[in-house]
Amino acid sequence: MIVLVSFGLLTVALQLISCLRYEAMRRLEALGEYFSDEEMKRRDPLLYEDMIGQHLTDDDVQTMIAADKEMKDHALSNVLLKHIQVMQNNELYQRLKDAEVVMCKSMVANKVRGISFFVYLSN
Repeated sequence: MIVLVSFGLLTVALQLISCLRYEAMRRLEALGEYFSDEEMKRRDPLLYEDMIGQHLTDDDVQTMIAADKEMKDHALSNVLLKHIQVMQNNELYQRLKDAEVVMCKSMVANKVRGISFFVYLSN
């Protein structure tokens, strides 16, 4: 089946999609949680480390550690849940790092063979 779309109609559709994405981002910003450092780190720890973590100063890191230690609720269940979350984040980070290494090796091997293409791996 061949679908013909006029260039003008396609442009309008792409603009509409862009506006809808922007509006969704603004709603997430208004809620305040989605773009917090903790949430970004939880969603994709490797990307967080590459884009943000490497630029943190020692003072920033110490402030984050101190904030974690000053949890207002020291109930055993909250401490255990926090520990489980940290372990899951570390596991996700390692899986993403391993996938990145495999992807890089694959790209190098394909480049040697003369194949030029990029494969995006998602979790």
